[in-house]
Amino acid sequence: MKIKKLTEETLQQAVEQEVDTMGKNKTDVVDAEDASQGEIEKILDNALLQSKRAHRHGTSKWLNVLFIGLAGAGKTARIRAWAEKNGVNLLVKRAVDMDETDLGGAVAPDMQNLRARRLGSAELDALDEVPNSVLFLDELNRARDSVRGSLLTLIQDHTVTDPTQPNGERKLKNFLFTIAAANPGD
Repeated sequence: MKIKKLTEETLQQAVEQEVDTMGKNKTDVVDAEDASQGEIEKILDNALLQSKRAHRHGTSKWLNVLFIGLAGAGKTARIRAWAEKNGVNLLVKRAVDMDETDLGGAVAPDMQNLRARRLGSAELDALDEVPNSVLFLDELNRARDSVRGSLLTLIQDHTVTDPTQPNGERKLKNFLFTIAAANPGD
């Protein structure tokens, strides 16, 4: 995962460079307070364009975006407005509120076999079932330690644990990319 801190001076250069490169999966880190009106939307438009292209070609060359800004800076409102304008199914999850069962399913007793079995989670099904889906993880920096690894796998591989599948995981077929927001200093 490549992380870049984008300032107002380098933001346009980074957008142009991202459009030119389709190589590896990337994550852009954007300081939401330094980005002027429209620059955040340009980053999101580019991520959507690249991810749709990758989705059509069956590759995993999507872009992920991380916005960093103080609480109340308007990150969530701008992302929601962008999604609505672009017809994006935005699945909003507060990472701070997520636990292991949201990503890996709950454990339940199997009384016939006298053992425990894992049940699949439906928490992220919209990313599998609804076309043009983007995941927005708010407060990513506040996610519990116990879910961070699963969140990173979800972001990078677009898979979740699913015990009903032969390999134990399920690829989320309509999941285009991830937008995450974090507050500085946490």
